Amino acid sequence: MTCFSSQLYDGDSENTNLAGTFCGSTIPAPFISSGNFLTVQFVSDLTLEREGFNATYTIMDMPCGGTYNATWTPQNISSPDSSDPGVPSSICTWVVDAPPHHQVKITVWVLQLSSQDCTQNYLELRDLPQVLDLLSFVQSIDAEMSSQAPKVDEMLDDHYSV
Repeated sequence: MTCFSSQLYDGDSENTNLAGTFCGSTIPAPFISSGNFLTVQFVSDLTLEREGFNATYTIMDMPCGGTYNATWTPQNISSPDSSDPGVPSSICTWVVDAPPHHQVKITVWVLQLSSQDCTQNYLELRDLPQVLDLLSFVQSIDAEMSSQAPKVDEMLDDHYSV
């Protein structure tokens, strides 16, 4: 008996979100990753009696989102034009990264969404205080207990999950 499958992960390894598992001869629909990584895994019991699979891949512009480096020069980000029927509904995530010892300032100039209740259409701004608190926690423990590094790791595992 021949057994093989292909698995598609939306990310940079098999530890990311499984987007699909495909076997047999049904060709899956095209898939677009949510970011700049896509992992394809082929699994076989080494008794292939058929061809396996062939696929093509290419890059494409992301409709929105991405990771950006903050600079002293203001930069713009914007949501996709929702009046364009070619743009499906989407969740867009931008990560703006500043150099160490700097902050990111964002100024929203236009906000026009169809709903006021924030259940379906909304803009969400997030700071990552958990990461900053964790870094501060690690630095203070490291300064006090630098000779006990294994215990610091155990304490972090007990109190924080990333």
